[in-house]
Amino acid sequence: MKKKSLCFQVTLTTALILFLCAALLTFFSAYHAGRQFVAVADKVSTALPVSSTAEPGPEGDITYSVPTESITSLARQQFNLAGIGAMFAIAALGTGLVYLTTRRALSPIHEFSQTVAAITENDLDIHLRESDGSSSEAELLHHSFNTMMERLERSFSAQKLFAENAAHELKNPLATIIATVQVSRLSPPSPAEYMHVLSSIEANAKRMQGTLEGLLRLCDGQAGFETGEIRLEDLFADILREAGPKMREMNVSASVDCSAMPAVCGNYELLYRAFYNLIENAIKYNRPGGEIRITSCALGRRGEIVISDSGYGIEPSALPRIFEPFYRTDPQRSRRTDGSGLGLSIVKSIIERHSWSISAESVPDQGTTFTISLFR
Repeated sequence: MKKKSLCFQVTLTTALILFLCAALLTFFSAYHAGRQFVAVADKVSTALPVSSTAEPGPEGDITYSVPTESITSLARQQFNLAGIGAMFAIAALGTGLVYLTTRRALSPIHEFSQTVAAITENDLDIHLRESDGSSSEAELLHHSFNTMMERLERSFSAQKLFAENAAHELKNPLATIIATVQVSRLSPPSPAEYMHVLSSIEANAKRMQGTLEGLLRLCDGQAGFETGEIRLEDLFADILREAGPKMREMNVSASVDCSAMPAVCGNYELLYRAFYNLIENAIKYNRPGGEIRITSCALGRRGEIVISDSGYGIEPSALPRIFEPFYRTDPQRSRRTDGSGLGLSIVKSIIERHSWSISAESVPDQGTTFTISLFR
């Protein structure tokens, strides 16, 4: 059964109470007025003389001296006093009934307020139970609150996981650097060993630097930026020119066809960084002799930029999480390719800062496709 809204309940209850009060007041007024007029009529008839010995008036009519004015005034005064008294009594009754019924209707919201006030930062997993007699507004309020708590819990869990992963990413290279230095102090290193120590320290320092730069890029999401028209062919040409050595090392080719949507409006540096990360991943996780295809298409006022590769693909269970910071589908392979797990998170952040959206599709052992959707 569909629950009635709180507004409907209060309105209906108030209307019924007002109708009842008006009916009682009308009934009382009519009943009391009738009794007063009957009393007035009795007193007037009692005041009339029984004999008709009075002298005729100037026009031949018989004139009686009846004290009707004082009787009518007294009856009017009694009626007014009784009406005023009844009005206050019935108004008080109506006010009390409205208060009781409104309090009963709003009791779920009052209980909700008390429960929410008692929630602390350690109770983010709490869910409020909805009472059977609550209104639709109270039910919607409970549902919205539970949804908000679920989002907060997910957000805090994500932030906690993010902090743990960031600490882990920075801790490992630091531990390696410290261990390398300590081992080198045990005995004087040879020139070859000395160079090996320096190379290890440099590699781990660069790894830490890359992680910190990625964290800073994720944290500058609120900063403003200038936009302008960007020709996609030129943008991808610059990216592929920079990624050329890696492509030749992996023997990966790339093709670009953005004739369907040749230009977009955005920030060149940010989009360069985002698309470079996507193309770099397509190179890293591609097969030797593989291919990268970059295309664009226009769908009315909407447009799409599609980047696909013929690499190893992503498992379906891992696909929903690839944009999470520090998430890796294959940690060992990511270590070999110097990945910090922040690349796709940065891509998603940049794309969403442009009010665009990004999605991914993948088939294991066939390749992965990233689609950027935007308004032109």
